[in-house]
Amino acid sequence: ISKSSCSDTKVGTSIVAVRGGRSFAVADACAQLAHKPGSKGGDFPNGKESAAPEIELSVVDDKSRKPVLVTSAKEAELHATVRSSSDEFSVWVTNLPLAKRFQSPAKIFFDRSRGKKELPFKSRIQLREGLNFVSVYAKSANGIESARSVLIRRVK
Repeated sequence: ISKSSCSDTKVGTSIVAVRGGRSFAVADACAQLAHKPGSKGGDFPNGKESAAPEIELSVVDDKSRKPVLVTSAKEAELHATVRSSSDEFSVWVTNLPLAKRFQSPAKIFFDRSRGKKELPFKSRIQLREGLNFVSVYAKSANGIESARSVLIRRVK
């Protein structure tokens, strides 16, 4: 956003900025443009700091109960934990063959945090022969989204 576009921006327009690897929701786009780093009042006046949800995941073999990346099993279990600074976020899981990873996948799991800052969950995943692209997505209430994926190879 430049100062010239500020006249076209409504006061109170929300924007998201990234600084030092952290995301910040900024309540007033014009106030942000007028603010100079290092001046009194902090880097983002009228804004709140918020980070993208963190995702940990592993795919566990049914027999060994250990994380795997290569298996001959037709199914495995996804173990994941999502943490967020927000207590309202949603989580979903997709699974596609690697060759079709750019298609719109169907969700195989969906849940909401329901007021908790951490959501551990497990989900069964069907494994097709070849490479399986399993992804976990999380989206906070303020719209900041994160994703983590793993490739699982199913062999004969």
